[in-house]
Amino acid sequence: MSIEEFQNRVIPLKNRFFGLAYSMTSNSAEAEDLVQEAFIKLWNMRDRLRHIENLEGWCMRVLRNLAIDQMRKKTPPTDPIEERWDLQAKTADPHQLTETQDEMQRIENLMLQLPDKQRTVIKLRDVQGYSYKEISEALDLPMSQVKVYLHRARQQMRKLLTQKLEQENA
Repeated sequence: MSIEEFQNRVIPLKNRFFGLAYSMTSNSAEAEDLVQEAFIKLWNMRDRLRHIENLEGWCMRVLRNLAIDQMRKKTPPTDPIEERWDLQAKTADPHQLTETQDEMQRIENLMLQLPDKQRTVIKLRDVQGYSYKEISEALDLPMSQVKVYLHRARQQMRKLLTQKLEQENA
């Protein structure tokens, strides 16, 4: 694959790469590093890329594997949620903003209780807006399994939220 082909076929995937990396790491600096590592790895194997039928899915899988390798090397992230999501609304007053941030922090803490695959699938689908097919290709899972993980993640989140509300109201 020439430089021009690489620039036309692989480099345009950078935003999708970042979305996947960010959904897996929840840290923008780590996600940027992973994207850069993925581009380097893909460039080094550019001769094999022209023979791949679904280039985007394959590239996403390379990035996913790099992210998994990185996660295995470190402890879970503990960044505050306000660093990951911009929760400021133009009409929100400080009280509303604080309540929203607190609620998002509770949801993020509950999501950390989900198994890794369920957490990744629910973030890709409900937060990042990926289609089932894109998630299936990126995670190298059958689409039926993606749907099962998403269903179970949503069920578990509903259960955890209900338990949390019951504890707070008790």
